[in-house]
Amino acid sequence: MSSKCFFVLLGTLSFAALSWSQDLGEWTDTYVKGLAPTKHFRGTIVAERTGRVLVEKIYGTAVEEWQVPNSSETKVELAWLSRQFRAAAILQLADAGKLNVEDPVSKYYTDIPPGWNRMTIHNLLTHTSGLPENECENFYKGRATPYTTGEQVKTFRDRPLGFPPGTAWKYRNTEYYLLAYIVEKLSGESYAAYLAHHVFEPLKMTHSGFATMAAMVPQMSEGYSRDGSTLIRREYFDRSMETGARGIYTTAEDLLSAGTRLWTHQGY
Repeated sequence: MSSKCFFVLLGTLSFAALSWSQDLGEWTDTYVKGLAPTKHFRGTIVAERTGRVLVEKIYGTAVEEWQVPNSSETKVELAWLSRQFRAAAILQLADAGKLNVEDPVSKYYTDIPPGWNRMTIHNLLTHTSGLPENECENFYKGRATPYTTGEQVKTFRDRPLGFPPGTAWKYRNTEYYLLAYIVEKLSGESYAAYLAHHVFEPLKMTHSGFATMAAMVPQMSEGYSRDGSTLIRREYFDRSMETGARGIYTTAEDLLSAGTRLWTHQGY
């Protein structure tokens, strides 16, 4: 008798979850298709609950000029979401005893100006360093030339701080450039190689990476922006100009894999 009740309960829960999944899928479709044309979403949406994918919806084109549709295998650039993996790299090095987040930056980048004396890795991670932000004109070799992480640091090193380290908060991409330099210095690997070996592989992110502008990445989507209501190609710049801050590509399924493995303590 008890076993029959158990199977009935399982069936009820399963049908309830199916109905909820269908409702979520319909809501997702309605919301995305209702966006204004100037903010039209293109990409993949995946929602999972307790190990079960409830919604996987794919919208728009990966390559606008040829009307190549997005798919579950389309690779996209993460832009600002890249930064979580840079933070993970720093904390891995801390766990390995190669650094302490309270260490002064001068311990790893010795050619510092006087104002950096009290700046710590923790300041870089928490946007309290006071470093100046970079604009395109600060990249002294131009926008079409590769930069090493050391050269990236030189693009802002000699400009004054916005405030003494630890006294205020200001979001800056330049903090990520300096952190990427530290990752390379302590690991002996390029930033891209470190992420591949120590972050993406443990998380089973088999379709993710950090590629140069010259690299041929299969099934990679193109990047676009808007000029008013007109869709245009984004401005060109060498990918190395954003090492540490952006530049990682991935798929929705890889991000889902990463999240699942982190929640279940299987990654890193």
